[in-house]
Amino acid sequence: MQKNKAVYALPLLAKLLLLVCGAFLVWSSMGVSGSINASLGIYEIAKYALLFTFVLICVGIILQNAQLIASLCKAISIVMLLQAMAGIFQYHGVAFTELPGANALPYGLMANRNLFGSALAFMLPFSVYAVYNSKGFWRIFSISSLAVCAYALVLSQTRSAWLGAVAVMLVSLLLSVLFIKPFNKKWLLWYGIAAVSILAIGYIAVATDTQGGLAKEVTERVNSLAGGNAADSASGAAANSNERIKIWKKTLQVIKDNPVTGVGFGNWKVVVPKYGTSGTVWETGKTVPDRVHNVYLQVIAETGWLGGILFILIWLLVAGCGLVALKKSASNAQKFLIAVLLGGLAAFGIDCMFSFGIERIEHTVLLGLMAAILIAQYLQVTTKEKTETTTAKKMPWLLPVCYMGLAAFCIFLGKEKYHFEKQLPIANAYQKQGKIPKLLKRWKKEAAAGLP
Repeated sequence: MQKNKAVYALPLLAKLLLLVCGAFLVWSSMGVSGSINASLGIYEIAKYALLFTFVLICVGIILQNAQLIASLCKAISIVMLLQAMAGIFQYHGVAFTELPGANALPYGLMANRNLFGSALAFMLPFSVYAVYNSKGFWRIFSISSLAVCAYALVLSQTRSAWLGAVAVMLVSLLLSVLFIKPFNKKWLLWYGIAAVSILAIGYIAVATDTQGGLAKEVTERVNSLAGGNAADSASGAAANSNERIKIWKKTLQVIKDNPVTGVGFGNWKVVVPKYGTSGTVWETGKTVPDRVHNVYLQVIAETGWLGGILFILIWLLVAGCGLVALKKSASNAQKFLIAVLLGGLAAFGIDCMFSFGIERIEHTVLLGLMAAILIAQYLQVTTKEKTETTTAKKMPWLLPVCYMGLAAFCIFLGKEKYHFEKQLPIANAYQKQGKIPKLLKRWKKEAAAGLP
């Protein structure tokens, strides 16, 4: 069947991005095939496949309706305010204190203080753009959300999130000055006011702390970022940093011994204890290693040097798409959107150095939205449309079927993961009661019934 239709030729960076994403998934799958626990790798690969698919779908939606971006930024401003308020209420003992979490309050609705801080940092670019692009109520609301978020970030005591927030502001300001012509100098004043306000909010948070420990914790963490000194070596922040350095060194040993395909996605936690547990939090055997606190090292350890290079290249290509769009875009509003999202991408890059910001689905959704908007902006300014007489595709159903298949598989994995999370406290209870034979019997039963 012959018909006229619009045909788009993908520009170079888009082609490279598709190729690199595909290569990353294929290479990671090859590494998992020889790993100790392949099921852990399947979960991780499915997570990345879902992220890439999510970005692809969002790019298509944004290209069809770019006006959705403004609404999306307002919606994320609302979510950011709610998340920040949950953490603030937790810290002051007002509400949400009974929610389970992995470490000290506040962790908002994220069950982990580090993830709470990084989630707020990843939402900042959307709220900043909402301030720029809105008027009246929504501008006031977005400014209020940013102020509450700044207070919650101080309470989170998460250094990677602090650095990420700074990156959002500095990168967006620098790119705006360089690429927005004429640049409204009033925005320099606004950025200055924002910086002073953040410092004031931080001071108020510390000065009004009723628990007494916030000032000490914040001071220790600021000192550790500034380099610290010998007197600080016994501080909690310094001990935390030293612990991570020990883990990074052990991870480098893992990389040295497995440079080609790595140990397999998800298998770092299985392999690293054999490199020694002395001086780590897991030397007692009551806890197990779960993450490196450095995404780059963890990806290289689990997928080899090639996998790590492909992973980094993916995000460099996304940033490249943003920079090309920033240079070629004719709209100042569009340029500012790209600038703040590139700041968000910088925040993600920094967070990956010290934390594990890509672990949770909430974070990957925010990251995926940033990437999708940047890629869509790039395609809008570089893709040329032409009309050709083409033959209708014989299998228009193939792509939707692939999407549905991936979604079904991920739902299955989610079900298995949920089942595991239900069984974990039962296993812990058996262990505390000394009922090891019952624990082993239950483990064998569950392993035989599904994914181990």
